[in-house]
Amino acid sequence: MLVIRPNTRLLVALAASSCCTLYLLHLIYLENKVDRNVDEKPGLRDVSIWDLFLPSNNGGDDWENGHQEDPVRKLLQIARVAGYPEMSVDRAAEKVSEIRKVVEEFHRAGAGDKLAASFLHKIDIILLSEQSAEQLHRQIRERAEEEKRTKEQDKKREEEQKRLEKQQKEEKKEEKGHKGEDPAEKPPPKPKLSKERMDQIAKAVANLRKADEKLPFERRAKLWKMGYERDDKYSFSDCDDMDNSVARNLPESAWFSERYMDDLKLFLDAEDIDNPYIYHKLRHYGLPFGFGAQKRDVMARLVHNDNFTNDDIHGDYRKTCLSCAVVGSSGDLKGAGMGREIDKHDYVFRLNKAMTGSLYWPDIGNKTTFYTFYPESNHVHLLNNKENVVYLFAPFKQYDVDYVIAVVEGEPMPKIKANNKYWSVRNPKIHGRQLKLFHPDFLRYIHVSYLNHTAGRPTTGAMLVFTAVHMCDKVDIYGFGYDPRFSAHYYDTSFHEHTDKGTVHNSTNERRVWERLHEDGIINWWRRDR
Repeated sequence: MLVIRPNTRLLVALAASSCCTLYLLHLIYLENKVDRNVDEKPGLRDVSIWDLFLPSNNGGDDWENGHQEDPVRKLLQIARVAGYPEMSVDRAAEKVSEIRKVVEEFHRAGAGDKLAASFLHKIDIILLSEQSAEQLHRQIRERAEEEKRTKEQDKKREEEQKRLEKQQKEEKKEEKGHKGEDPAEKPPPKPKLSKERMDQIAKAVANLRKADEKLPFERRAKLWKMGYERDDKYSFSDCDDMDNSVARNLPESAWFSERYMDDLKLFLDAEDIDNPYIYHKLRHYGLPFGFGAQKRDVMARLVHNDNFTNDDIHGDYRKTCLSCAVVGSSGDLKGAGMGREIDKHDYVFRLNKAMTGSLYWPDIGNKTTFYTFYPESNHVHLLNNKENVVYLFAPFKQYDVDYVIAVVEGEPMPKIKANNKYWSVRNPKIHGRQLKLFHPDFLRYIHVSYLNHTAGRPTTGAMLVFTAVHMCDKVDIYGFGYDPRFSAHYYDTSFHEHTDKGTVHNSTNERRVWERLHEDGIINWWRRDR
């Protein structure tokens, strides 16, 4: 056992105390030295980055002499530890050069957290990318431009979608009969007629002739029982040399020739109302095949109005060989580019929604000679040069009679009842001198002779085709029939299948008639990709 004397223990204690004091002084000195170094070099990290990626005062050769670590080797070490993609020495040298440019730009721009974050992001992109900074920036610019183009295209698509939705809403509104926005629960009171109007009506009624004896009441005969009114002013066509004309092919078609009446009366005139015997015969059938319960004085008010001049259908001069085009609304016309061919015809017949004043004219043309409609299908505003158009009208119901009288007299449109409310329909704003009224016998003749009195009545398209056959020497029809490859109408914004549901027509039967007339050369039925 070691025994330390008291004097020796005192010396050991003093030595240990001295050592502790010196150690503490050494720690205090080192701490103060570190603080001074921090105060003197606040950008120590920046200095290390500067030393690593920027050339030194010795021309950038210090690391080659062992005074500074090779930045390429350092970058490879950082990339490996940080998990960046593996890279070759040459690629690391390229990245060091690119990073040096970024660091130099940073030092020139000045300090700041936001600015530093931006430059660190650039360095991060350089480390991650396998491309050069110039290529990468070019790709970023191209991506930004592509995103800008995409946004512009999306914006245009949204605007187009809104336009289509607005157009569809308007079309739905028009399909319901052009109903106004302010329906009334009760019918509006009939306006009081002025003295001038009363005098005009009295003058019209005065033209009515009375029968020599009281006409007996007769039950309504079958549609095919009564005879048809003939036109004593009809002039036969002398066009003999026209290819595929009605007159040339008439003898070749037994089916058509046994039904065809070339001098049939096509349009109503004052004699049909003034003559009591003719009017009595026409009352055997209801609208549109006769006058039914219509009063003579009401019809006289129409045909004897000063505005209803009832001019000759051909005007002052009838061309010797007339070529006519009848344009329907079938979807196979869309994109067909038939507009120029259609407009080359002498007469062009159109019906209902004829979009001649819009972007569809290359497909359907913009020439219109005759146009037919009913109150709910009135689209006169879509016609091009509508002031020179002859309007063909057939009343199908009592409202249609009131409507056409208002048109001729220049009065406001009468209200129509729908969904237990009274609505206004669009005013065609046409003059009475432009108006022609289909003769009831002509519509009955079409329905009985060619359509086998199927369905409720002929379509407006059928009315126009047979009008053209009786008026013209050569007839071409476009946009008739329905092809399942195309939408129901050329103006549809989305695909619609054709259906007769909810209508009084038989389109299938009419399509068979067009096929028969086309085969016999009476008409030329244009169809897509025949």
